[in-house]
Amino acid sequence: MKIIDIPEKKFKKLTPYEIDDNIINTEAKFYLLDKLGKSYKTENLLLKKIFINEGESMANKLLTVSMLSDNEEKIGIKELVIPKHLVAVKGDVIGVTVPKIDNARNLGLILNDYKVSNEDKIKYLEKVGKLLKKIKVLKKDGIDFSFGDLHEYNFLITENDKLKAIDLDSAYLNSNYPLPSLYLDTNMILKYFKDKYKGKDERNIKPNKYRLNTTGTYGTYYPNENTDILCYDMMILNMISSDKISKLDMQEYFDYINYLEQLGFGEDLIKCFNIVYTNSKNNINPVDFLDQIPMDRLGESSLSVYQLKKKKKII
Repeated sequence: MKIIDIPEKKFKKLTPYEIDDNIINTEAKFYLLDKLGKSYKTENLLLKKIFINEGESMANKLLTVSMLSDNEEKIGIKELVIPKHLVAVKGDVIGVTVPKIDNARNLGLILNDYKVSNEDKIKYLEKVGKLLKKIKVLKKDGIDFSFGDLHEYNFLITENDKLKAIDLDSAYLNSNYPLPSLYLDTNMILKYFKDKYKGKDERNIKPNKYRLNTTGTYGTYYPNENTDILCYDMMILNMISSDKISKLDMQEYFDYINYLEQLGFGEDLIKCFNIVYTNSKNNINPVDFLDQIPMDRLGESSLSVYQLKKKKKII
């Protein structure tokens, strides 16, 4: 993987690339590579400067992006926005370059926008599920890829309605260590299903001062197909419930899914939602069952409506 070494004076003159304040971003700052001169072909690239650019976390990110870059042709999935270069200042690697996608909308913002129709939201969520199907096929070619930190804010919808997956430096590829995940590290229920969500790699990883998840260790949950589908379910349920479904404890979760079944959500889709918190070996990708969402009942499916009905003992 090529390295762009930026002189410190030029780095300080780079123009910050602002992203919406509502987009979850705790690990990096972005810059336009607009002050480097003709010696660099960077017109369509952004610099992603990683805040913690040292130690095990950074080393793991560098390993991940290098492996992605080396295997980009073999992976061959256009939806994946793979980093192009490492970027160094005064010889120290500070981040990576990523393709700049003009006029794209963040999926997390789309799903939280009441002006966007529910039909469109489901259409975009369907694209994520189909991408997971493509990722599954990679394993046949010896590429064990998982997103790990799979959530709605790590996807863009282009101006021609194509899906793009970003922030891939947190992905899991064959042998690297897992990195923080929004829907894994904050989910206390997973401690009951360690065999299912920890994955095959049983390496002991020392605690890291930069990340203390719910179990107090670094890298408890190894990304795999099951974790990606779990996170995908959380994305869908967040849209359906107009809330953060991962905050529910196990009993509350199953009670809510039972409520959705009463509203007319299809049997196959309900099974996908239920199975993630069982010891069943494999989760089921719900993408083929999104048409089992009763569009005329989505107003009633919000978590706030459910909780109000429960309080009034209507259900």
